Amino acid sequence: MLNTLQKMTDHKLVAIVRGADPDDVMPIAEALYDGGIRLMEITMDTPRVETIISELNNAFSGEMLVGAGTVLDAESAKTAIEAGATFIISPTVNTETIKMTKRYGVVSIPGAMTPTEILTAYEHGADLVKVFPAQAMGPGYVKDVRGPFPYIPLMPTGG
Repeated sequence: MLNTLQKMTDHKLVAIVRGADPDDVMPIAEALYDGGIRLMEITMDTPRVETIISELNNAFSGEMLVGAGTVLDAESAKTAIEAGATFIISPTVNTETIKMTKRYGVVSIPGAMTPTEILTAYEHGADLVKVFPAQAMGPGYVKDVRGPFPYIPLMPTGG
């Protein structure tokens, strides 16, 4: 998990692949990799997502980290982890999803917007907190939230 978290910190940018045709995902991943992207999120609403995550992990052998996004519940997190997801990203703070993710030693990134949600996510074990939708509040919001929470790693998403 520390290796994954360090790679996420180093590379910073996570490419989100949402609802792509399963046959298009590998060429998309290869193009992203060729362009320097090393972190890729496949959303759980993608057809055959478990197979895709597994195939991407085999193809990139850890050179590109593959995680699951739009993970709405603990069961979906477990499914993604069993397929090989190295990180789990959720649009909301679901404490059971965080617990499941941490149980399996995978990086947990729940989405939160308010200071209360951000703190709740962190207190329940989030490794990073996805500030979502970041575009709605702008960069100044993230700066302001960092004031009382300088120790909580934030990942602005959505704009």
